[in-house]
Amino acid sequence: MKRRLRSFAQWTLVGVWCALLASWLVSFRFPHGNYITGLRRYGLWCDAGFIQFRYGTNSEIDFTNPGRWTIHEIGYSGNTKITWGRRGPRIVLAQWPPVQQAEFASGGEVPTIDGRTEFFGERIRIWGIPHWLPLAMLSPLIGSIMLCAWRQRRARRIAAGLCVHCGYDLRASPDRCPECGTIRTESPAPASPAT
Repeated sequence: MKRRLRSFAQWTLVGVWCALLASWLVSFRFPHGNYITGLRRYGLWCDAGFIQFRYGTNSEIDFTNPGRWTIHEIGYSGNTKITWGRRGPRIVLAQWPPVQQAEFASGGEVPTIDGRTEFFGERIRIWGIPHWLPLAMLSPLIGSIMLCAWRQRRARRIAAGLCVHCGYDLRASPDRCPECGTIRTESPAPASPAT
C-alpha cells in the first residue's frame, strides 16, 4: 500500500509539473485563472509568465449622514461562486525581480472626520512569482522520478526476458531482438526454484 501511495504521489507531482509548464506557455497568449468570489475575491491568475495570487475587496461610501460618511465593504456578490477564465483587470508584472507585489485600485479616497483618508471602490492586491521558479525548483525531483521509472521498467523487461528497447519477447532469439535489432547485453534473472 505504501508503495502504491508513493507511486501515486510521484506521478501526481509529475502531473503538476507538466500542468505548470503548459500554463506557463499558454499564459503569454491567453491569461487564465480561477476566482473564488463572495464578500471578498480570492484568485489564482496566470498572465505573461507569472502566477499571481490576488486578493480583492469592494467598498462604497455610505451617505446616510452627510459630513460624517462611512465606508462599508459591499463585496462582489451575495453568494460565493468559483469562476474561471478571463475575468478581472489584466495586470502584467515585470520579468524581474522573481517575487513581486502590485496593487490595482479603481475608486477614490475621501477624508474622514479624524483627518485620515479612506479608500472606496475596488482594490486588488497581487503577489506574483514567475512560472519558471517552481518549475526550476521541481525539475531535479521530476528528473529523479523519471530516471527511477526508466530503470524500473528496464529491470522488469530484463527479468521477464524481453527486449529493453521495444519489449519484444526474446526467448526464441537470445542474442538479438528480431523486432528492433537491439543486441542483448543483459541476461534475464534466473527463475527461483519452486519449493
